[in-house]
This record gives sequence, structure tokens and C-alpha cells, in this order.
Amino acid sequence: MKIYIDDQPLEVKEGQNLLHAALSLGFDVPYFCWHEALGSVGACRQCAVIQYRDADDKKGRLVMSCMTPAVEGARISIDHPDAKSFRASVIEWLMTNHPHDCPICDEGGECHLQDMTLMTGHNYRRFRFNKRTFKNQDLGPYINHEMNRCITCYRCVRFYRDLAGGTDLNAFSSSNRVFFGRAEDGQLESEFSGNLVEICPTGVFTDKQFKQNYVRKWDLQVAPSVCQLCSLGCNITPGERGGIVRRIQNRFHSEINGYFICDKGRFGHTFVNSPDRLRKPLVRASRSSVQTETSYDDALAGLQSKILNAKATVAVASTTASLETNFALRKLVGPDNFFSPESQSQFDCVQFAHSVLQKRDLKSASLKEIEESDAVLIIGEDLTKTAPMMAFSVRQVVHHQAQKTALQLQIPKWNDAAIRNLVTEKTGPIFSLQTNVTKLDDVAEIKIQCDVSRMESIAAAIAGAHSDNLSAEDEKTARAIAEKLKGAQKPVIIAGASLESLALMKAAVQIAQALKAQIAFVLPASNSLGVHILGARSPSELKARLGNKVDLAIALHVENEKCDLTAADCIVAFDYINGPNVTRADIVLPVASFAESTGTLVNNEGRAQRFFRVFSPSEGLQDAWHLLTQIGSSYSSINDLTKEMASEIADLAGLDMHVTSSDFRICGQKIPRASSELSGRTAINANKTMHEPKPVQDPDSPYAHSMEGASAFVPASQAAVFWSPGWNSVQSLNKFQDEVGGPLKGGPSGFLLFAPRSETL
Repeated sequence: MKIYIDDQPLEVKEGQNLLHAALSLGFDVPYFCWHEALGSVGACRQCAVIQYRDADDKKGRLVMSCMTPAVEGARISIDHPDAKSFRASVIEWLMTNHPHDCPICDEGGECHLQDMTLMTGHNYRRFRFNKRTFKNQDLGPYINHEMNRCITCYRCVRFYRDLAGGTDLNAFSSSNRVFFGRAEDGQLESEFSGNLVEICPTGVFTDKQFKQNYVRKWDLQVAPSVCQLCSLGCNITPGERGGIVRRIQNRFHSEINGYFICDKGRFGHTFVNSPDRLRKPLVRASRSSVQTETSYDDALAGLQSKILNAKATVAVASTTASLETNFALRKLVGPDNFFSPESQSQFDCVQFAHSVLQKRDLKSASLKEIEESDAVLIIGEDLTKTAPMMAFSVRQVVHHQAQKTALQLQIPKWNDAAIRNLVTEKTGPIFSLQTNVTKLDDVAEIKIQCDVSRMESIAAAIAGAHSDNLSAEDEKTARAIAEKLKGAQKPVIIAGASLESLALMKAAVQIAQALKAQIAFVLPASNSLGVHILGARSPSELKARLGNKVDLAIALHVENEKCDLTAADCIVAFDYINGPNVTRADIVLPVASFAESTGTLVNNEGRAQRFFRVFSPSEGLQDAWHLLTQIGSSYSSINDLTKEMASEIADLAGLDMHVTSSDFRICGQKIPRASSELSGRTAINANKTMHEPKPVQDPDSPYAHSMEGASAFVPASQAAVFWSPGWNSVQSLNKFQDEVGGPLKGGPSGFLLFAPRSETL
């Protein structure tokens, strides 16, 4: 479809509004209330343009581009003097009560309001009266509140209430005063409240944890990473300064987390800075003696001696460590001595999920595909607790159904206000079998709370099996759910390992096979699937082995207290923080956390994703895989280890060709982790030396620990930070997408290991 912007003929997709189309084409149009994930409500009046009837119309009329559809032959002007004048006057109205506090505002330097003020050319305030002021609220330990900075765009409540399903944040208004907050002080209840920090275009809602360790955006060192706190593999961008992880921000991934992450992923990184971090290797002479500090060389020599002399060795993998680290451990002890840290029932569930994905008959649904589905059955997973962003996606199903209803009435899906006025139904085609009340019950059309045994019978009945134990009421409900799922075009079945019921997972797969639906598994940890791909042996086998004489047991940051290795003569723990196996260990080797290491994780849908070291760890800490390979085979970089792993493990074939190689360069240069405005490079180390230290070398990634390097022509999926001239806020992401809201230019990161057969033909 062709439209004209300032007399330029341009091709755009159908169904967009003019603001979306212009931004996707690379034009700079100011806006506040609009957001691709929120749609249009026309509240701020900032995106005004001149629209013409036809080529002969020279006068035109002022329209709001976010509320005007892009139709065939549409003609608009962004640069018309009247449009510019109107936008400048709007920003002036919005700024009348805004404080002059940019130098002390946490948002300064990455503020969308600053960007839009400069973009409109507003640089002088004529308002000379008293400003409207508010009393701020205590919103808990994560979100700081500064209402005086508000420009009344309504983004916060639209996200919090309409998308996240929260009820304790609202807009309270009287006359010309609008207050966005809670009815009373108190911690925000939503598991997605941290997104207010990024969704707010000003500094009303800011990161309170970041405030306690604050530095300006341009002084942070960043790199692409993957959240390690559940199995979904959401993309994140950690920021570091002075050896401290200061904050975590969402990193856009079109197939997984989109524009948002959960609070656990945003605020759960504090263990990296914990005083309980292990920094020095520890050894003990005997079980009765205390642990004493030693050097890495001595600890590794002691471990090597133990391995050479041990007649029976077991090694326990980590479901939160990278593929490379687990493979290095497997290689050191041998595949027959490599065990899972899970409970036996968890192991059985994950092994079953792995076998289903291996067959490639069912499509594993991404979070985006869950959002776009037209029916969802959740079996036994309290998603808000076990996979929060999947719960967020399920909640969006209701709104997507409302958009379809609106399209039948010729209301475009971006017209958010009209759709929400038209469709007031808050439940949708969501069916939930749970052991207790969940936070998704408010959107579920049918919800059942029951014990696991009854749930297994109902799930089996939905799949078509008959059970004499099922009540008439349950059988009727099961038939109703089955009929609604059969009538759907894109159903998704969700099941997982949290109830540790293999029968539930099997029933979920039977339902998906019968309906030709997509399946979504929720797994215990960030690399549970990866450990099974590497062939970890079962916990029952480990227990049997420990029942006999075991000379050496190696634990790779195993947090499971039930994984008791005390039967072994010697315990070696590779870990980054103190825990039960560290306390019992005879040799302790501290390792780098996720923020200090590089590796690959496999998420719940079988997508392998590379995460990169954000900063160089202090005190000689190294990746666990690097320490493990010092004892066995030596590798020059992680590339060699990944390549060998891909050649040995069938499910990982081709992985080395799809993850970003450490050899990747742009014009011979690495990608800088720090911005060109980085300050204090010498002063920050002035207590140690007056000379600027040489940047730490990183042979395992294409990123440089400095501001030097290639900052232009970086593929969007590999960019350390999203920034574009005039766009310093998170809204700069628009410049790195094929179209606003679409995939990053060059496609999303990650490699699907188990693409369905229909997609590989």
C-alpha cells in the first residue's frame, strides 16, 4: 500500500495507523501516550501531522497520526509549519508543571520526555506561576514514585491494568489534577510492576534498586544476556559499573518476552552483588577439619589428583549453568557419571518433554504464539509463579480476541480505546485446571480447583479417555472444554513439571496431538532442557551409585538440598554463592555468575540462546567451564567447546553455526560494551593507579570491555545497547526493528533446536 509523507511515495503495510507507519519508515514523529504494545488512545496530542485530502489539497487539516489509519494514497506532512507549531505548543502545555530537575532525575539522559522536547524544538518556558505539586507514595522496595514529573500520558495505568491485570494502581482525578498511584501507600502487587520503569516516558516511576547504586546510563557497561530465573529464556540487558550489577532492563525479543519482563527477572539479580559470594578457593584436609583458603592452582591440582586416583566418580550437573559448562563437566567425568540434580519425578517430566520435542510432531509454542492463540488450556501450572511472562502472554489472549471482534466492525486493532469500550468482557477462551486459586482465574472462562489425582482424570477425559472415577459434573466440564478447544483454530496446551506429575504432561500431549494444537512446557529451571539434551542420567541412578562406594562427587552449583552427596569420600563444589553442598565440600572452587560469564541456554521451547559476560569478574573468578577444561582438555575460547559439543550431541547439531561467534567483528573491531560518553575511566581506579588500565581482554565474545570498537552497522540482535541520534530512551528500539513492534532487523536471536517437521520440509 502506498502513502505519501511530505510528498515522498512510500510503501507501508495495511492496518497501521499513520504514526506506526511513519516510525517504521524511519521518520521522527514525537509521541507520548502511544506505545506499540498499548495501542492508541489519542491522549497526549503530541503526534500531530497535516493530512491532505488529495494531491490538489494545499491546506490540509491537523490530525493525530496515532488515531488516523494509513490508507491507500494517504498524504501527510510531518514538517509542515502548522504541524510543527502545534506540536511545540503541546509540549509546552505538558511541561508547565514539570519540574526543572533533569540533572538529579534518575531518568536524565535516557528520558523520552527529554528526547521529545528536543525533537519539537521547545527550549524556553513562559509559564511563571506556581506549579502543581503532589505528595509521592511509598510503592515498596522496587519502584520509586515522583508524581511531580507526570505529563498525564496514562501509559502506566493502561499497562498495569489492561495488560498486566493489576488492580491496585489507578488514575485518581479531581478538576485538572490527575494522580497516578495507589489508594494508599504500599508495595505494588503485580508481578510485572517493574515495567512501569520503562513504560513511563518520564521519571515518575523509576527503579529503586538502581537508585541505591545509581550511575548515568552512559557510564554503564552492558551486553546481551538471558534471564536465568525460570525456563522461558527472556532476553535482558544487565548494566554494570565498578564491579556491581546496577540494574536489569528488558531486551526486546519478538518471539519471547517482547517489550516486557517480570519483576523476578528485573530485580532478582542481587545475588551477583551478594556479600555471600564465594571469592577464594577453599580446601579442607579432612571431613572434621575446617575449610581454609587456597589458590586456584592448588585447588585445581588437588582436584586433578582426586580424579586420577578415584575409582568411582559422580558429577551432578546444574540446570542453571550453560550448556558449555555442563558439557565440560560431562567430558571430564564421562557420560556414564554425569547426573541430573532434579528430583526423580521432575527428571521424568523434563525427559518426557524432551522426547516430545525430539519427535518434532508438535510445535512448541513461543510466548508470542500463546498471545496470538484463540484458546488456551493450562494444566496444573500456576504460571504467575512458575513462568510469569507466560502468564502475561495468556492474559493477552483475551484482548486479542477482542481485537478480532472489533475488526468485524471495521475497528482497527490499534484503536485501543474503542476496542476496550466496545468489548467489556474480561474473560476469554482460557481453561484452567489448578490445585489452588491463581492470578489468572479472573480471565479464565472455565476454572477448576482440585487435587492432582482428580486433575489427571479430567485432563485424560479432555483427551478423550474414559474414567469411572470421574463425576458427572467433571465429565460435563471436560466435554465442554474439549468442544471449545476443537472449535479453535490455534489452540495451545500448557503443562509443566511443577506438580511433578508425568500423567498430567502425557495427557496434555495427547490433547495437543488430538487437536493438532501447539504445546508449551514449563520446566523447572533455565537450562533444564539443556541438561537432558546432554544426556544427564537419572537421580535414582545417582542414589544407587552413592549407595556403593564413591570416591569423588563433583557438584556444579547445585542448589537442591535434597541432592545429598555426603556419602562420597570427597565432595568438590563449583559454585558462586554459599549453599549446602559448598558447606559440605572438601574442595570449593568459586566461579563466575551469569553476569560474569558467557554461554548458551536452552529454554522451554527448545530455543538455544547465547548470553554474554557483562563485566570481568574480580579476584580471578572464571567461568566454570574454563576451570573444568583446565583439568581436562584445553580450549582457546568458548567457540572450540561449543563446536565440539555440537559435533558430539545430535540435538545440538549446527548450534555452533547459529550462536554468535567470539570471532565476529565489524571492520576488524569488536562491539563496545560501554558508550562513547563513558566517564571516569581513569578516576574510577584513581585509588589504585593514576594510569588508565588496559581493558580486560575477552576471547569468548565479540564484545570489548571498553568504549572503543565498532558502534555502527552492528546487527540489531547483537547490539550491546539500543541508541539512535535523538532517541536516548528505550523508545530508540523503534530504530532497530523491521517495523515498529516487529522483529529486530536481521531476525530474533536464538536457534530452535526442534523445529517441527512441517517447517523443515
